[in-house]
Amino acid sequence: AIACWSKAANANPRDPILIELADALDKEARSYLAIGNVNGALRCYENRLEVFPKDVATVHNFGVCLKKAGHWAVAARVFAKAVTMDPKTDEHRYELVETCAASGHEDVATRQMDVLMKRHPDDPALKLRAARLLVSRTNKVRDETRAVELAEEAVRMTGWKDRAYVAGLADVYVAAGRAVMGLGLKKKMKEMRFEK
Repeated sequence: AIACWSKAANANPRDPILIELADALDKEARSYLAIGNVNGALRCYENRLEVFPKDVATVHNFGVCLKKAGHWAVAARVFAKAVTMDPKTDEHRYELVETCAASGHEDVATRQMDVLMKRHPDDPALKLRAARLLVSRTNKVRDETRAVELAEEAVRMTGWKDRAYVAGLADVYVAAGRAVMGLGLKKKMKEMRFEK
């Protein structure tokens, strides 16, 4: 049946019956996700992609399901497709970063973080996340100096008032081979007053 619907979508992609079918598949997938049935949701999005392969929202949701199922590398490829289809939507890129990092492709994740940081230069969370990627031992583009600079900048942007950012900087120091600085900062944190 899906093959017939796919042919019909090629002939008339705005057919109201096909749109209703696609919406029903999306609703069913969300219902499956709500009860924790990731495989059921995967099948729904797979079928929806058969009918509407250029629907970027469906591509993205399919990637989310793959990620939830633990298929990180396949999910990364799906999110890469979503980024190609819709390069201006950051949500696809954030997911690509996460899945690439989780599947051992930190170099790709780092490149995507660079794009996001250019778009959002005042986001300290992006800077700290990029710093953590850059000091990953398995990252092919490991750059300890840049990682420390980014983490320090993130902490400055938060005014040294957010415990998570200061702790993140300490971790980056340690991972970058500056253990004395990192451990010293962790010790100093006990005396610091944080707003968060």
